[in-house]
Amino acid sequence: MNDTRYSDDVPEPIETRLREICLDLPDAYEQQAWKGTRWMAHKKSFAHVLGVEREAGEALIVLSLRS
Repeated sequence: MNDTRYSDDVPEPIETRLREICLDLPDAYEQQAWKGTRWMAHKKSFAHVLGVEREAGEALIVLSLRS
């Protein structure tokens, strides 16, 4: 059984810094994702950050980038 839970719980300093970097790119804009925040350009997602809580209380911040 998978006890992984996804959340919007990303520390504000991390999200703020990512926002600065991502929105500095041409045609970039921010959207609330199904969980977390994503940055897009031309209707395509290029970055997504979210919180992940795993069994035993382990909490992680995940950043995925499209190459």
